[in-house]
Amino acid sequence: LSPRFHTLFAPQEYALLKRNKRRLHLQYLMAAPLAGDYDYFRLTAGPARLRTGEWGEAAAGRALVAAGFKLLGRRVRAGRRGEIDLLMRDGEVLVFVEVKTRADEAHGRPVESVGRDKRLQLSKAAVAYLKRLRSPPRYFRFDVVEVVGRVDGPPPRIQHIQNAFQLEGRLRPPL
Repeated sequence: LSPRFHTLFAPQEYALLKRNKRRLHLQYLMAAPLAGDYDYFRLTAGPARLRTGEWGEAAAGRALVAAGFKLLGRRVRAGRRGEIDLLMRDGEVLVFVEVKTRADEAHGRPVESVGRDKRLQLSKAAVAYLKRLRSPPRYFRFDVVEVVGRVDGPPPRIQHIQNAFQLEGRLRPPL
């Protein structure tokens, strides 16, 4: 990895990325600090839509931490195809957060894009994550955070929707 790449990440993130040179996305960064500057999270390459999504996730993470949530992880992989954008704790409740970022609301609110298929995918990822834990929490919920704005624009409008949906399908959490 280049020296410039090293300056964009905190030491624990750099060590993780150094071990996984082929995968240049942020996974399993449990309890990594949220920096106030977007550049802390920025990857040097990738499509603009991915950078916008990372920016939205960083903004949502900062907003939830400021609201008293505890960050447990970002972009946590669970199951075969599941990814949890933000994993948070709100008191005794484990919160699976889906972040939706849009430049504007011309095509509807961001939360409207969390349809049945996405809810099922998130539910499967949550159950897979809960199964990995030795003692799964008694309470958990699914939240959606809407981020409306542009990376190079004014501060985004962030709306947190608590308990946005329930566990989908016939899935059951481990007891």
